[in-house]
Amino acid sequence: MKSFIKYIFCLLCLNCDSQIQHAEIVNYTKNNVIGDTTSLKHFFQKLDSLKEHNTKTVNIVHIGDSHIQADYFSGMLRVLFQEKFGNAGRGLIFPYKLAHTNEPTNYFSYSTTEWLGIRNVLNPNNCNLGISGVSLFSKSIHSDISIKIKNSTHCNYAFNRIELFSEETNPKNTTITNCYSKEKENSFLTTIKLKDTTHLLTLNFNNQKPIDIHGIVLKNDCTGILYHTIGVNGATYKSYNKTTLFAQQLSYLQPDLIIISLGTNESYDAKFDSLQFKNELQTFVNTIKKSCGNCSILFTTPADNFKIHKKKITHNAKPKTVTQIINNYAKVEHYATWNLYEIMGGKGSMKTWHKHKLSTKDHVHFTRAGYELKGKLLFDALMEKYNSKNK
Repeated sequence: MKSFIKYIFCLLCLNCDSQIQHAEIVNYTKNNVIGDTTSLKHFFQKLDSLKEHNTKTVNIVHIGDSHIQADYFSGMLRVLFQEKFGNAGRGLIFPYKLAHTNEPTNYFSYSTTEWLGIRNVLNPNNCNLGISGVSLFSKSIHSDISIKIKNSTHCNYAFNRIELFSEETNPKNTTITNCYSKEKENSFLTTIKLKDTTHLLTLNFNNQKPIDIHGIVLKNDCTGILYHTIGVNGATYKSYNKTTLFAQQLSYLQPDLIIISLGTNESYDAKFDSLQFKNELQTFVNTIKKSCGNCSILFTTPADNFKIHKKKITHNAKPKTVTQIINNYAKVEHYATWNLYEIMGGKGSMKTWHKHKLSTKDHVHFTRAGYELKGKLLFDALMEKYNSKNK
């Protein structure tokens, strides 16, 4: 009993030390989930059900831009949720490297063949893009993809179940290492079961025509959290609204909570229009609700940021405007928000974060340490609401 009390005391001390360490850069009094937090009821009930072993998997989907594509912010949230509630797998990934863009550090994609990658922010030929907001298109009828997944410090991401989002894939013409069964569920989803858990997946396609890849979900047989990330560099609400297969494929992830972290790129646009932004936001949310039913939705607001022109740094006032629009929309429509703009200190705070090596020199993005701090803060805010609900 004494050792247990000592352990709890140490944890409390560590938390206090962390807050003291970041007191200059974090407004801890603002680190709350605000708005209509009853909108998170579905998600919290599913967490309860998971703890009581009535539910096998709880699905969280985090949608955003470059802040999410790198997966440091969302990656920290994934680890913290899975440490507390169980690890059901790595979730949705995309072979970004084959699309010639940056990939999360906890997996590695490669191929012996060439692929064309198209993002929803730049799609001149109006190609059908799917769940990841970016899609791959093979340049020949014979193609391959390999994915090597890494474990996190505390989570084993070996998998034995795969969901492949692709319209053109034919299981009969697809060879998969370690395969036990493969089946086309619908026009764009193939489910694959492996004989054993593994950290390496190789897919060989010998189709009659080139194929497309919209995303790959990696699972295991354990109960717990699946934390899916969808991030595209430069993405906006409008980008996702133009992604033709996005909403339809999103529904197959069966999200219990959708976290939306968009608005940074709109705030950086010199032609930013408040009314247009609100309309795009509302269109996106309406589409999600139509596709995913009663899932919970949480908005995170953009961070404070600066613009750099000819080596001159000037403060960007638009993140505050975007934050106000998101908060007002959430209030009227009864959604919850996490106000990062205020939590990090409001106007000009990105300079302070940069001084502490928590943001990059562009004063828009964060360093890995900065993103991971954001992840811990959001997790703490969500758990505070979850635990207070159970008191």
